[in-house]
Amino acid sequence: MTKLEKKLLEKNWITGLQFLKAKEEAQKLKKSFYAAIIKLGYLTEEDIFTFFSQETRIPLVNISEYKLNPELLRLFPEEFYRENLFVPLFKIENNLYLGMMNPLNTELIERVEKETNSTVIPLFSSPSAILKALDNFFGPKDYYVDLEDLTISSSRLSFPFYRDSERVKVNLPVEIKPVDKNIELVTSSYIPATCVDISENAEAIGVRIFIYFPSKIRLLIKFPSQEEIEGEVVHCTVKEKGYYLLGIKFFEKQKEFLEKFLKEKNLTFLKEDGML
Repeated sequence: MTKLEKKLLEKNWITGLQFLKAKEEAQKLKKSFYAAIIKLGYLTEEDIFTFFSQETRIPLVNISEYKLNPELLRLFPEEFYRENLFVPLFKIENNLYLGMMNPLNTELIERVEKETNSTVIPLFSSPSAILKALDNFFGPKDYYVDLEDLTISSSRLSFPFYRDSERVKVNLPVEIKPVDKNIELVTSSYIPATCVDISENAEAIGVRIFIYFPSKIRLLIKFPSQEEIEGEVVHCTVKEKGYYLLGIKFFEKQKEFLEKFLKEKNLTFLKEDGML
């Protein structure tokens, strides 16, 4: 039993009986353990990649949430994308974000960086999502994705976490909308999210949300009072299944509202947390 297989059991992704049946099925079909799990219906392809994402702390993105940039897709030939199972998502300054089946493919990353003169930020994306995006842009093509060759390291990657001051815990419904020309979602509506904490210096908030946003992207945050504040993403980390934690820092001129909000609500928050 490999370390990743053990973690599938320990974290209750599958049962012991399912593990044994999947091992038998993989041997019978001469396919990978993960392919057998999917075939038997114990987990979906998305579940498998969510598991890999959580274990490596590399975000898993749903490509269908974004409008892909035709200029970025023309950086490489169609066959190169299909052979390597990746797709360029967006470019922020000199950072080129790629949705990849295997974001630990250093050889591919180095080649893309060299040919585009960019710094590649690799993200997980399932093969079916990548191929669907390529089909939508280049037209459909028959292709068989073999997950047996997928090798993922279980080491966790570290990401910066913005914390200039202590946080006040909250549970506040908010709505998020990107206002940055470098990224465009399929929907133009606000995205529901939850503000989970606010820094005591009123400069930043933590937001739980189901969609990934890269660092340095500007977002508009709408509070229940309908007050809207613009901020910048300073980090986006993988949290529980299907969700991310956004660290959003506000600009000096936009701190007044949060300072007032904290002053009015601080006592209530402290009581709810059992601190008073």
